[in-house]
Amino acid sequence: VVGPDEEKIWPNIVNKLGDCAKRCKYVGFTVNMEKYMAASDFICLPSIREGFGMVIIEAAATGIPAIGYDIYGVSNAIDNGVSGLLVEKKNIKKLTETISLLADSSDQRKKLGNAALARVREKFDQKIVIQGYIDFIKKILP
Repeated sequence: VVGPDEEKIWPNIVNKLGDCAKRCKYVGFTVNMEKYMAASDFICLPSIREGFGMVIIEAAATGIPAIGYDIYGVSNAIDNGVSGLLVEKKNIKKLTETISLLADSSDQRKKLGNAALARVREKFDQKIVIQGYIDFIKKILP
């Protein structure tokens, strides 16, 4: 688990994992996300509040698909069923099922990951994003 534990739930997760907890690690905040993404088959961002799922875009840029709750921000970063998978907010059962589905299917991970990479190149290329900012600023300034 990578990222800050804002809700202080890691001890509860460890307790629920039982013997499996020995195989899990909480990293916390890091500025070296790329090393964790390089070791990942997919990422899961079960955030219930997210301005924009930048970590999803960063993962997609490395060809890694994502799972997230269907909320504003995350749903802008994931094209559901194409570049990743969205789950109804706070539906833990469906989130668990979706994680298992992706964990068990390398073909699905590869298909979603390839589409995620293509989507990032098409919609989130640096030049496109910078031009979008410039256009927005020109529009709002008198």
